[in-house]
Amino acid sequence: MTSLSPLLSEVKHLQNSSVVKIFKSKKHTVALIKKEEKFFVLKWYEPGFQNSFFQESKILHEIKRQVLIPKLIESNREHQFLLLEYIPGKNVCDQINNQNIETKEKTRIIQQVAHWFYQFHSYYQQKSISLIHGDAHLRNFIITTNQTVYGLDFEESKPGKVSEDVANLCASILTTNPSFTKEKKQLQHQFIETYEQIIHQQIKNIDSLVKKAVKKTIQRRKK
Repeated sequence: MTSLSPLLSEVKHLQNSSVVKIFKSKKHTVALIKKEEKFFVLKWYEPGFQNSFFQESKILHEIKRQVLIPKLIESNREHQFLLLEYIPGKNVCDQINNQNIETKEKTRIIQQVAHWFYQFHSYYQQKSISLIHGDAHLRNFIITTNQTVYGLDFEESKPGKVSEDVANLCASILTTNPSFTKEKKQLQHQFIETYEQIIHQQIKNIDSLVKKAVKKTIQRRKK
């Protein structure tokens, strides 16, 4: 993770900004910043990730009116960062894994995530483009105080089958701690069922795809 100090001092309109919080990120520096009494999310890409920067910027611009995402305030090519609307809320992964939250509430959240994926997939399908999120993990979603789910992080979006996103999200449900509980299995099935109900058809070989996604997820975490 790179310190934001050089960026904040070099970019004139960010010089009076302060870092409130650094978010967890495997590749880049992502932070909550305060600028002129307003909060924003700043995502600064590491060198060598120019394609990821352009990819995410492009998608955020394309889907802004059809899919629930943070508003893109600025896409800065020179310094390779995105400035995004800050949406207060709780991480969906934390909510699903919170044993103090009732299954009924978790089910409602998972159903909203399924609807979000449908909106994302259908937007591109209507344009005859088979684009998927590519990093379908519970951590890439937040739920606001008014119980609305927003999707995040599109740098790994790519052409593919929607079943890949569905299977990977199921793997995320099952393998995050506490893993493979009865409740988690119910939530995984609810996610699939909700998505299939929306599209009015079953996803071919979804059980097999989920098993493969779970295996890959576990292997990746061992590295």
